[in-house]
Amino acid sequence: MLRKALFIVVGALLWASGQPVAAQRMENGNVRPVSDGIVQEVSMMLQPQSGQPQSAKMSVDSAGAKSIRIRISIAESATPRTDFVVAVRDRNGGLVARYPAAELRVKQEVWSPPVPGASVEVEVETAAADTAGIAIAVTGIIAQRTPGDPMLSVLGETFDLEPMEVFRLEKPEIFKAGLAVAKLMFVRDGKSLACTGFMIDDNRMLTNEHCINSQAVCESAVALFGYDSNTSMTSEMVRDQSSACLEFLSMDKKLDVAMVRLANSPGKRWGRLKLAAATPDELSIVIHHPNGDPKYVTREDCFVVKLPVDGRAKDTDFSHLCDTMGGSSGSPVLSRRSLEVIGLHHFGSDLADPDWRDQNRAVRMELIRTKLGL
Repeated sequence: MLRKALFIVVGALLWASGQPVAAQRMENGNVRPVSDGIVQEVSMMLQPQSGQPQSAKMSVDSAGAKSIRIRISIAESATPRTDFVVAVRDRNGGLVARYPAAELRVKQEVWSPPVPGASVEVEVETAAADTAGIAIAVTGIIAQRTPGDPMLSVLGETFDLEPMEVFRLEKPEIFKAGLAVAKLMFVRDGKSLACTGFMIDDNRMLTNEHCINSQAVCESAVALFGYDSNTSMTSEMVRDQSSACLEFLSMDKKLDVAMVRLANSPGKRWGRLKLAAATPDELSIVIHHPNGDPKYVTREDCFVVKLPVDGRAKDTDFSHLCDTMGGSSGSPVLSRRSLEVIGLHHFGSDLADPDWRDQNRAVRMELIRTKLGL
């Protein structure tokens, strides 16, 4: 059975060959989430003209992009006399997102979800014949590409990541638990970044504070559920299986945890994970989106090693031997026995620190429960 996607094989070969591959990267003293693109500031205008239906559409292209996100707002010069909706479509016309004028007025600007492919269509939809005064601005473009510098945290002789699809029939209980885990995509400091997050009730998600750390970052974030196979991300998947981040609820920097509220109550559809305390030597699994790719599971040689250990503060963490990559930040470490979350993964092995060259770290879930009142 095929258990390694191409990017995993390439990453393992890099590791085995001795080429320099970072387990994690630091930025301003914090772990840097994996990046798949940068924000390109642009000034593009869509102004529909009465009697000219083609003027209500505009294409945004970026050659070679795997997917594109665009930042949209109602232009300052706009004086619309009728209601309208802005539709974001892929190059084949497939709908990805729709933004009523009222929503754009409240939010002022929005980042679209990722649109698969190298081209995006922006269209103004209105039932009125008079489109005078409508003006939509595209002020930012992100051309997302597969990260070319994988951050690997390999803690044994083999690279033990298995595609989630393996578990659909082999271990359906693990597959079911994994439904509550999502790829988290967001914009911060001019970059497109990716982490992992998981639902704890109908609306609330946990991830790392070094991923989402403010309301502004939350408003740029999209959580994609059901991204479980190695098939390409599709427009239908993004439209029907993603939830926008609505509210940055709380955080704790020492515990590197953030809690956010998502739109559309995704926990009702995808489920939620229960929380528990870790025990020494506990057999574990990690469910994550390494490198921002489809969902993987680490279970081989995956267990709690030391408890407690220092993380961002004294005794906040436990160490574990579960292989991860950049993009795994914010993923749940689950007890293999109960499938309850015992830790929030946040640190890969640190090749520069002799104490942590061969262990990852996760924040102890019992401390998070107490701090956030869960």
